[in-house]
Amino acid sequence: MTLLKTNSPVVPPPPHTQPSGGGAGGELNTVKFEVKYTLSETELDALSARLLSEQPPKVRDALVLYRLEGTDELSNLGRHIERQVFLERFGNTDADMRRVYGDYEAASDFFIAMDRSICRPVGTMRNIKNSSAGLLALRDTGTYTGITVEQFKQAHNIKSLDTVWDIGTLAIPEQYRDRDEHHIVAMLYRGAHVRGCYEGMTHYIAMVDKLLYRTFKMIGFAFHPMAGLKPFSYEGSDSIQPVCGVTEDFFPTVEAKLRSADERLKPILQYFAKRFIHGHDVDHRLMYDYAVWSGGSTPVKKACSRAVAQARL
Repeated sequence: MTLLKTNSPVVPPPPHTQPSGGGAGGELNTVKFEVKYTLSETELDALSARLLSEQPPKVRDALVLYRLEGTDELSNLGRHIERQVFLERFGNTDADMRRVYGDYEAASDFFIAMDRSICRPVGTMRNIKNSSAGLLALRDTGTYTGITVEQFKQAHNIKSLDTVWDIGTLAIPEQYRDRDEHHIVAMLYRGAHVRGCYEGMTHYIAMVDKLLYRTFKMIGFAFHPMAGLKPFSYEGSDSIQPVCGVTEDFFPTVEAKLRSADERLKPILQYFAKRFIHGHDVDHRLMYDYAVWSGGSTPVKKACSRAVAQARL
């Protein structure tokens, strides 16, 4: 999760001229609607109903997960959740969100969890693709540490930023943080990861506060300090860690963490791993295409086979 930079000097271009993602040399799309981080109840009702009617779920479950490009007006549902949660957590306003993400709106993909029982979005993750604006986490990390894009690429053996996703935000409204938070989190992480495999992403990057970084370590996510950088103070947080991880490592490292975990922690990790690695009670809720190989093989099966082989060495 990127901790928002509230005094960023970036001013977004007009709504109709924001460039899309898909690579700096890719086709240029534009945002042809008004980007909004605060929706009225009427707007929230209308967009939620429109999403569920235009892309009707094929399952009966209340919780389902959609993937929406930042150039789709329905992605404002994700922006609304971001602003709602980040205002509460960090004091970030609508204007702050626009300053930080203005250059990256069309390069963003939103994974949005919808609760059909109340016709409302209940969680979102924003992943930013490379574009002419670059990647947000690299921009801000460079500003604070001096690291260049080429130094980052060399440190992690990355040939092109077009295969790197910047995990920009993870946001779940307060009322969902007890009853359904763990399942929503698992849906968002699993749903985004298998889509990343589908799109050929090789690395994930992010800027995370110390609490989230500790959680990543606890569950075994394959994130490591970006280019060996130390944490630094960043917009009200005394410890922000820029991180980078290799996409294909995430399933094996979560599996390995589960095997080595303390008995008191194992029930929590078993719950998460069952959903994140194996897709239990998650995959049928994904309302979009994700990575599947011929013969029914999936990244889950390949990762588990690799983890078992490594354990036998």
